[in-house]
Order: sequence, then C-alpha cells, then structure tokens
Amino acid sequence: MKRKLIITSFLVLAGFITAGLINNAMSHANGAPEGNTGSPSDKNTCATSCHQGTLTAEKGWIKSNTLPTGYFPGRIYSITLTTGGSYPAAKFGFQVSPQDANGNLMGTMMVTDANATKLIGNDKYMTHTKPSVSTTGSTSWSFNWTAPKKGSGKVTFYAAFMISGKKQNVYTSSLEIPEGKS
Repeated sequence: MKRKLIITSFLVLAGFITAGLINNAMSHANGAPEGNTGSPSDKNTCATSCHQGTLTAEKGWIKSNTLPTGYFPGRIYSITLTTGGSYPAAKFGFQVSPQDANGNLMGTMMVTDANATKLIGNDKYMTHTKPSVSTTGSTSWSFNWTAPKKGSGKVTFYAAFMISGKKQNVYTSSLEIPEGKS
C-alpha cells in the first residue's frame, strides 16, 4: 500500500512538471513579449525570461538583400530569418529588432505575411504569430524594412529564436548592416 502511494505521488508530480514545461513552451505561442532579442539594450532572450534550455549564438540566421554594399536611406529591403539545422516535430518562434548601439529602433519594419509575423512594442519588435510556430525541419520568416535617414550609421538586427521539441533551445543571431556610401 505504501509503495502504491509513493508511485502514485511520483506520477502526479511528474505530470505537474510535464504540464508546466508544456505550458511554458506554449505560453507565448502568439509572439514573444517585447524586449527579448538578446541585444545589448534588451538584455533578455526567451532563455533568460521565459524558457529553459541552452542559449547558443549562431551566425547567418538573418539575411538581407542590402549586402555587401550596405543600406541606402529610405530604400526598402527584404529581411529573412531562417533557423539552421533540422528539427523533428519542433515548434519555432522568434523576435527581431533593428537597433543602433544605444538600443534605438533603426528604420521601419513592415509585415509582409500577417499569418506568420506581427509588430509589437510600438513597432520596435517583429515576432512570430501562432500559425507559424508548428512545423518540422527548420522554418523561415520574412518582412520588409525601410532603411533609416542619411547619417544614421550602422544598423544591427538582433534576433532570438526559440526551438522546442523534446527539449527547448534558444538561439541568438545578429546581422550588422553599414550605411552605404553614395
């Protein structure tokens, strides 16, 4: 009888832990809360504020058609975020923001696919929407960005990505874009 009580207690406890992890993984399925890009001014990522798991810095997860010449003021560019690798039965999320060295928003982001992305935080942050989180393999999101006024200097896109499946992992990536010389 005592053994049955211990086993039952263990199973109930395991159930609460599992439910908590699932709730944690899905608590921001319709977009990350603002300020979770991992930029020096934001400081937070979903690894530090809402999810457990390993935080890993990755290169090349943010691409733009501005390079190699840089951006030119007022022009519209395409920005694409793509998770690397292949993840079976994973859920994906992200948040990105183009900032200067002081954390100020640089330029203007524009949603091009409202089923996959949305703007938050007075349009300083772009994040995923619920329909874009469930997939397998890897995933991509795209949006347009209008470059800031002349003399603004370099812009850095900071992004944090959440990938969850059997375990949760948070990745950061950045892309620095210089102001083009005319």
